Amino acid sequence: MSKAIDKLHGVFSRHLAWPLLYGPWRPEKNLCLRYWGEKRALLLRPLAERLEIRRNNLSELLAYAGTRIPYWRERFTRLGIDPLHLGDPFAALAALPVLKRRTVQERLTELIADDSGGCFPLPNSSGGSTGEPLNFFTDRHSRARVTAAAWAADSAAGWYPGAPSVWLWGSDRDALRSASFSGRLKLGLRNQTLFNTFDISEPGLLEAHRWMQDHPPELLVGYASSVHLLARLLAEQRLTPRYPARGLVTSAETLSPVMRREIEEVFGEGKVFNRYGSRETGPIGWETAEHDGIYLNLDDLVVELLDSRDRHALAGTPGRAVVTTLHHRVMPLIRFDLEDLAEWSVLPGESRDRAPRFSRVLGRFSDTIRTSGGKLIHGEFFTHLFYGQSTVRRFQFVQHEPDRYELRYEAAGPLKPGLRDSLTDRLRKVLGETARIEFAHCAKIEPLVSGKHRFTASKVTGDHRGGEES
Repeated sequence: MSKAIDKLHGVFSRHLAWPLLYGPWRPEKNLCLRYWGEKRALLLRPLAERLEIRRNNLSELLAYAGTRIPYWRERFTRLGIDPLHLGDPFAALAALPVLKRRTVQERLTELIADDSGGCFPLPNSSGGSTGEPLNFFTDRHSRARVTAAAWAADSAAGWYPGAPSVWLWGSDRDALRSASFSGRLKLGLRNQTLFNTFDISEPGLLEAHRWMQDHPPELLVGYASSVHLLARLLAEQRLTPRYPARGLVTSAETLSPVMRREIEEVFGEGKVFNRYGSRETGPIGWETAEHDGIYLNLDDLVVELLDSRDRHALAGTPGRAVVTTLHHRVMPLIRFDLEDLAEWSVLPGESRDRAPRFSRVLGRFSDTIRTSGGKLIHGEFFTHLFYGQSTVRRFQFVQHEPDRYELRYEAAGPLKPGLRDSLTDRLRKVLGETARIEFAHCAKIEPLVSGKHRFTASKVTGDHRGGEES
């Protein structure tokens, strides 16, 4: 009976609820369908055509910003660049300064267009991952494009309108909206179920698992750490999930190779589709069925990776992600520094046949550990520490001083002396023999206000240049 009801729910959602929710009588929502249609058509066009369209869109954006936005108008004037007569828009873009979060905070009004062509500014904010609140503005067209890009990313994992999907989501902000009557109604009409994992316990995860066993979703979407915790819990209890039928999308946090391996050991090889984005820009890239990298959302964004001297990073070399939003008009973000680290697999412009993509996203730059000797160690290294150790539920590695570190961990009891000694030896080989390493057995490691979990955190400030990367 339950399966029959679930099937009817899917038919109702796809053929009745979705048209009602996104029909022409709801102009703002209907924009999502319009832009999704455009997005799907673009994804079918030859790469060379899409790249040419992006080039033209960048030229239009820079002309717009250089004439209508005070901050960028001033920058173009200082550089002696005429925004209306650009030869190579990508060269002009590279000449502009990188836009930092602090600049957005301090000069917000100067980054808003004098005349946005009738687009009404809509306030938004972010900052859960960095701890620095960031206020910015979007408009209904840019929001609709972000939704369309998210649908395109989900479609790559097998989603379609009305497909039953479950979200293991850790953002209190999003979960609170979904907990209201109207939020629950919209979720039900879209055939979506949300489990708030911000403060979820093992019994809570098992309850979510049992619900999904009874109502198997086509798609499972979740914070990478939430999905990983679920996978480890199911493995420990030798439970076999009958879901998802199509794909498992990891988002919002860094997915390390170890996490992917442990998730796929439980849910099946090839099931994981990693996605990368930010609240400021929307989806930046996502995996496809080939699982050969994170393909960039090149129809909506220009993405650069910069080294410590703000030069373009080479393939296989970590760089800071800097993003330009092509279609925002109220407050376009140009060369906005996301403070994330990623690596190119295929560089932009490297090939007219191979789309630019990341080989991996390494996480936030602030999660990089810099030793007293100047060595830079990316957070991904630390995710391997407890591979195969089922007794440790979650951990966090914190740098308090250049040579003082703390390894916090959640477990049923303290680590055995042999394991502590082994971990200390492994860490000192990377951090240096003089490194002081403390262990802290925690009942619970608190997430960030965004619900995200940080595997590494450095409280050491200072110039990061000149460090040798590991």
